[in-house]
Amino acid sequence: WTLEAAEAIAAFEPLDPYEVLDLLDQLVSKSLAGAEETDWGMRYQFLETIRQYAQEKLAESGEADAVRRRHLDYFVDQSREATSDLLNLRGGDWITRLAIEAGNLRAARSWAADHDLAAALQFSTPAPAWHKIIPDAEALRYLRQILARAELDLAFNGPQAPAANRRILGAALGNAGGVAFRLGLNSLALEYEQRSVEIADEVGDLGLMGWVRGNTAAVSGVMGDVKTARAWHEEADDLVEQSTPWARAMNLIAWIMVSPEDEEEAWRRWEDGMVMLGQGNELWGLGMGYQLAAFANLKADNEEEARRYAQQSLLTYEENDDIFFANIPRSILADLDRRHGEYGRAAEMYQEIALVWRDKGNIGAVARSLECLAFIARAQVEVSELPISRLAYAVTLLGAAAALRRSHNSPMTAVEEPEYEAELTAIQAALDGENFQSAWRRGQRMNLDQALAFALGDSNS
Repeated sequence: WTLEAAEAIAAFEPLDPYEVLDLLDQLVSKSLAGAEETDWGMRYQFLETIRQYAQEKLAESGEADAVRRRHLDYFVDQSREATSDLLNLRGGDWITRLAIEAGNLRAARSWAADHDLAAALQFSTPAPAWHKIIPDAEALRYLRQILARAELDLAFNGPQAPAANRRILGAALGNAGGVAFRLGLNSLALEYEQRSVEIADEVGDLGLMGWVRGNTAAVSGVMGDVKTARAWHEEADDLVEQSTPWARAMNLIAWIMVSPEDEEEAWRRWEDGMVMLGQGNELWGLGMGYQLAAFANLKADNEEEARRYAQQSLLTYEENDDIFFANIPRSILADLDRRHGEYGRAAEMYQEIALVWRDKGNIGAVARSLECLAFIARAQVEVSELPISRLAYAVTLLGAAAALRRSHNSPMTAVEEPEYEAELTAIQAALDGENFQSAWRRGQRMNLDQALAFALGDSNS
């Protein structure tokens, strides 16, 4: 913790704020607390045995709830200030600073879940790169729990619920949709975003209305409904001027994905959005912009430009130390290598990519990596790099991928389905039915770890 946090949380009668620093110095001098100088000032930490003893004494004092309330208020304020700065493209080092406070944020969030639903929901306030503070898989578990409570609470979801509470619920639903989307749970994401749209329209919050429409457009596009995605995006475009600079910039860069009939105007808007993000030094947004440009060029079969933008996206995410999102342009580069017959390099990349997706909780993306490894094996058989018996390896991977998708409700995207069907048909034509079914059943019996161990084995054995 910091001196500022200690003064805000612990300085109440009979303790005055000016006494806190002296007490901290005494704790450090007696080796009861550690102190470390950081870029953001001194940070303090109890030894574990002292922390447990302090918790016991706090419980005995009868002041535990008051202290936890002050702790919650302090970190809610920190989160609000960070979110405001990030969404207004003046985020600075907020993400790094709050990542250090992840333990405090979790503790405050946990207490809020049982004592202050409004505060608990506000911990889900959307902001760029929030996944670097709390991993998305963890965040979604928390959000689903809190949102289920809020939906049953008349103060948030009843006919007389105050507009302020409704707005908090709507924002939390929108953020849950964004988290689910990043985890590849597109149907769940769409459900959350559509619910958020309803509440945003109900309370008339123009900024929220624009932001969640943009989210809904993104999910609809990935699910293959480009017409609906464009309609949502057009509605968002009319509303985001009332939202934050970040929302406006993100809406601008997304036009290249939904406006193929007006390509020149879409790319002009993309450039305007990238300028806004660059001026705010918003690296996550810039990485996303280059990523979308790579996807747009892939759709247009402009592979050279797709590779260039994917490399730029990868470099930008890596500069921002964002392992999660760096995996997306890395996947694009692996796809391009595979298309051009660089099978060995592509296979190594997919194996590395799959492990990152596993660690981040995106099981649908793990399945996609397994499928791409299977496609490579089939291609290598076709060009006589491997014997035809290697097709059983490919089918086992496809069976494992199908089982993972089914168990985690992560179906393929509309972009992925045509290639998958073509590859599956080619394998079925080359491998007899009995061997195909045997290999498929073997894959279907694998859990996540078993599938990855199989995929990460010697791919040429």
